[in-house]
Amino acid sequence: HDALPIFEKDLKQELILDILTGNIKSQEELSIRSKLNGWKIKEDVTAVIFDLDEYKKKTVDLKESSGEIEVIKEKMFRNLKNDFLNAGMTFYTCQNSDSIIFLFEIDNSYLCNRDAVFKKVMQEATEKYGFTYTVGIGRTVNNISDVPISYTEAKEAVKIGRSMLGLGMIHEYKDLEL
Repeated sequence: HDALPIFEKDLKQELILDILTGNIKSQEELSIRSKLNGWKIKEDVTAVIFDLDEYKKKTVDLKESSGEIEVIKEKMFRNLKNDFLNAGMTFYTCQNSDSIIFLFEIDNSYLCNRDAVFKKVMQEATEKYGFTYTVGIGRTVNNISDVPISYTEAKEAVKIGRSMLGLGMIHEYKDLEL
C-alpha cells in the first residue's frame, strides 16, 4: 500500500529527468506522460538548480550519520517546495543526492515573487539548517524540447558561479560573462 506514492513519485521524477535530458521523443509522448501525472506543462519554462554547498563534504568529513543528514536535506527540499507553492509558483521537480532541480513555469507568480522567495529560502537554509545553496538559473525556453539547454545553463551557472564568486549565491547563466 505504501509503494504507490513512491511509484508515483518515481514516475514524476523520471518524466522530469527525461525532459531535462532531452529524452522525450515527441510532443505526443510528453502530452501522454504529463497527463498520466496529472500535469499540463506549459511551454515557457526555466531550469533552476538549488545545489547544497558542501553536502557531500559534510557527510564524509564530519562522519555525520548519513540518515541524520538525509533527514535534514529532505526537510530543506520540502521547505523549498512549500515556499514556492505558497508564492503561487508552478513547478516540476526532481532530486539528485545533493541538489534539487526545478522546472518553473514562467508566469506572473514566478516573475513577481522569484527574487524575494529565493532570498527567503537561502536565508532559511542557513539560519535553520546551517547549509547554503548555490543556485543556478538557466535561460527561459519556449519549447519543452529546449529544456536541456536551460538545464545545462543552470548546471554551468552553479559550477562557474561557485568557482568564481564562492558558495551560497544565486547565479543566472545570462549574467555570467561567458
